[in-house]
Amino acid sequence: MKLENLNIDANHLPVLETFYSLQGEGLHTGLASFFIRLGGCDLSCWFCDSKETWNPDINNLTTPFELLEKAMIYDTKHIVLTGGEPILYPLDQLINLFHAHDYYIHLETAATAQWINNIDWICVSPKNHSYINDEWLKKANELKVIISDLEDLVFAEECSKSVSDECYLFLQPEWSKSKKILPEIIKYIFNNSKWRLSIQTHKYLNLR
Repeated sequence: MKLENLNIDANHLPVLETFYSLQGEGLHTGLASFFIRLGGCDLSCWFCDSKETWNPDINNLTTPFELLEKAMIYDTKHIVLTGGEPILYPLDQLINLFHAHDYYIHLETAATAQWINNIDWICVSPKNHSYINDEWLKKANELKVIISDLEDLVFAEECSKSVSDECYLFLQPEWSKSKKILPEIIKYIFNNSKWRLSIQTHKYLNLR
């Protein structure tokens, strides 16, 4: 079933899973967070570590209130919306509900769809084989580019031209190639110190 054929509205979002873990990547690494993983994606990245999200049929349509109830069990106010691609769906009701209960919304996106307001932290992880909505780059708090070969560094630099001066810049090795590409990324950061290193610490720690 295609995404546009699903009975999705602001009251019913396709949720593959929710879980409580440590944020493993980027500036918030190590922070206890409640993750909401929305299913469905408009990309097919070969290195995706959540390929199960691609099939929208296996996701449960869930209300924002149900998600809030799940989040309130845990000792965190940090909510990570991830996917799949979360911005394919109407998120305003979910965001407003969580904000009303003093939660902080952290969004992980490849920036392939229209802009959504009122997000507290925007982590843009663009892909060089897809359309990128420049408005997300302009307003990103964090740019995280996945590096699988040296050509991706060129793409990262192009993306960095569109973000603000306050945006944090991260290079992250693609997991399956990390042993080979990590030394090259470190070398690159030594010579281009505006960048920081992000690694998937949750995988080293065997966390979700």
